[in-house]
Amino acid sequence: MKRCFALLLALLLAALPALADEQLDADRQLVEALFAAAAGTTADAEKTARAGMTDEETAARTQALADYRRLSEIWLTAVLAPDPEPDATPAPTATPAPEETPVPTLDEAFEALSEHEIGRAYLSLLSAQDAAGCLEETRAAVNRWLDTIDADALSEMNADYACWLYAPDTPIDYPVVHGGDNDYYLHRLFNGEHNACGTLFIDYRNLGDFQDPNTLLYGHHMRNGSMFKAITYYADQAYFDSHPFMLIVTPEKRYLLELFAGYTTSKSDHCYDIAISDESDMAAFVEEALGKSNFTADVEIKGGDRLVTLSTCAYAFENARYIAIGRLNELKALAVPAEE
Repeated sequence: MKRCFALLLALLLAALPALADEQLDADRQLVEALFAAAAGTTADAEKTARAGMTDEETAARTQALADYRRLSEIWLTAVLAPDPEPDATPAPTATPAPEETPVPTLDEAFEALSEHEIGRAYLSLLSAQDAAGCLEETRAAVNRWLDTIDADALSEMNADYACWLYAPDTPIDYPVVHGGDNDYYLHRLFNGEHNACGTLFIDYRNLGDFQDPNTLLYGHHMRNGSMFKAITYYADQAYFDSHPFMLIVTPEKRYLLELFAGYTTSKSDHCYDIAISDESDMAAFVEEALGKSNFTADVEIKGGDRLVTLSTCAYAFENARYIAIGRLNELKALAVPAEE
């Protein structure tokens, strides 16, 4: 297993452009701190805090974390969004209807981070003090970090390259492929070499560009913790609370994946359905997933949302799988007018 992980690591590093090690380490540390701040807690802290709580107290804590994440996600999406196109038409500003709850602002999100212990730990890594400066400084670090994912080099190495998947504070930091079947990459590395680790891959029935209602991603449950073993940890509420977000980077787009359900199941589960025909079908899909989920996320899913289902082996019964399902949030830059 160690050899398999070493081979994969060497392969991935060969595909990345060189950056000063010190700068890259600092950027990665900041990215990890950013995602930790967006989560707002750690697994250990949650286990300690929830020990001995009544059902009402547990529900209140879960709701408080969900409310915090709604604010922190505003900041997270602004930081992770692509740079704006200087010659693009300015995006219209949405005005909420009177009965709708106003969308929190970046300043409100920054204030929430500033008042939170883990948020302050992230902000302490920055030289800026105000919201605009911290946003700009973090975006610069994120973009340097994402520049190490050379889509052209990865596509040249393997034409099946589809995206990069990053799950903070886990070994999941891998390329994902989209092949012609669901067998080839089970025992082949990204370069096609036979290996038990395999490669993360998108179901061949999917389009491969995350435009389907439900995109399926598969990965092995490796004993050394690599590949998709971390997906099985979502059986614990505390683990979800500290790892609610993932990042998907395609050659054209960036997506934040907001997880909302996870459970042990079989290959006949509806979670493996790619086609979700309409809003009622989506509602039924989500209701079933939430009813089985090991954790509570309080994430609202609407009819037009696109989902990603992450699947790996589990050992609760023969041919068991563990899945985690998330809602895709495409990260879009706010257009700005061209300079004259």
